[in-house]
Formats: sequence, C-alpha cells, structure tokens
Amino acid sequence: SVTGITITATVFPTGIENVQSAKLQAISTDGGLQVSGLVQGEMLSIYNTSGQLVYNGNATAPEQFVPLNVHGIYIVASGNQRIKAVY
Repeated sequence: SVTGITITATVFPTGIENVQSAKLQAISTDGGLQVSGLVQGEMLSIYNTSGQLVYNGNATAPEQFVPLNVHGIYIVASGNQRIKAVY
C-alpha cells in the first residue's frame, strides 16, 4: 500500500486566449462565397483550381462575403483549416 504521496500541479499560461474552434464553411451565394467559421484577424485566402490566389485578406468578422467573378471550384483557407467550395 502507498501512503504519503503529494501531487503538485503548476499551471503555465500558454498565451493563447479565446480559441475559437468553429468549423470553416463556405456557401455559394449570388456573386461569391459566404465564408463562416472565421477567426477575426486571421488570414483568409481563396485559391482557384490552378493554384492562383484569387482573394487574400484578414477576416473582419466570424462570417464574411467574398465576391468572385468566375464560377468554379475553390480552396478556402483560414488558420489551419482548408476546405473545397463550389461557386
């Protein structure tokens, strides 16, 4: 039998606050993509199937409209999430 054991825990702050784990989504709308699940201030990038960057900017809100000129398949990237979207 074991007796007299003391367990001490020390909490170290990570510097990461207000982590949002919303799932990145993109919905085709008239004139572009409505992207949701964004973290405000994080980079939002959209690429076409040729790998060309067609939109790049910081997310201004958790949901944002991105206008697109050409219908097709796109890769939407923000933070560590990547999704395919059809417009």
